[in-house]
Amino acid sequence: MFRLALPVIFFFACALAVELPSNFKSCSRNDPNIDTCLKSAIQSAIKDLVKGTKELKIAPIDPLHLKTLDISQGTGPVAIVLNFKDVDINGISSILVDSVNAKLDGDEKILTLNLVAQKPLTILGQYSVDGKVLVLPIQGSGNATINLLSVKATVKLIGSIVKRHGVEYLIFKKVDFLMTPESVELQFANLFNGNKALGDNMNKFLNDNWLEVYPELQNPIQDAFAHTIVDLAHGFFAQVPYDSIIPPSS
Repeated sequence: MFRLALPVIFFFACALAVELPSNFKSCSRNDPNIDTCLKSAIQSAIKDLVKGTKELKIAPIDPLHLKTLDISQGTGPVAIVLNFKDVDINGISSILVDSVNAKLDGDEKILTLNLVAQKPLTILGQYSVDGKVLVLPIQGSGNATINLLSVKATVKLIGSIVKRHGVEYLIFKKVDFLMTPESVELQFANLFNGNKALGDNMNKFLNDNWLEVYPELQNPIQDAFAHTIVDLAHGFFAQVPYDSIIPPSS
């Protein structure tokens, strides 16, 4: 489980409250079926947020573009330095909310989301790699594709109420994130200076042994997705007052 701790100072950059956009659904915090309501509301919000919204100044994230994604493993079965640049991650808009569990009664507010991706999450970018995988050396640079298939994820957002200019906002300070694919496909072009036979054999070896390979790559990939989820949550909850998103019963 990946945990990300978040600085609070960011949220005070937003000087003015933003009304909940009309196409976003609110859920009463005293609704006995609040988990069901939030599941529907969050699913609808994901569809809008991944496309970007001018009202909340949130940029589109499908594809999600990363300048770099770096993986460095010094020891263990996979000992490599693997650097990506100009990375696009596709498929985020296919994510469905399977269930939501909300704990909002205490000072600490917790939202736990179980997510399922309906399409592969595909990582495309330029790579360079040097090191060894299991017992074999690996070296090369060029185009890379990593497909994460049938992904399930659990997101636990942990926060509290922060008051700004007399208005309350739900600010998340920690996120626990675990992403589990059913399988992984890897394709690295131009391995071993373009030696096709060696490159094809290595790609086959990587895919035949993905269960051993992926755990060594998992944390940096989860980190990229966790930061994206955090940015979406912050961009939304830090601007829209808590009482607008999850109002008290009238």
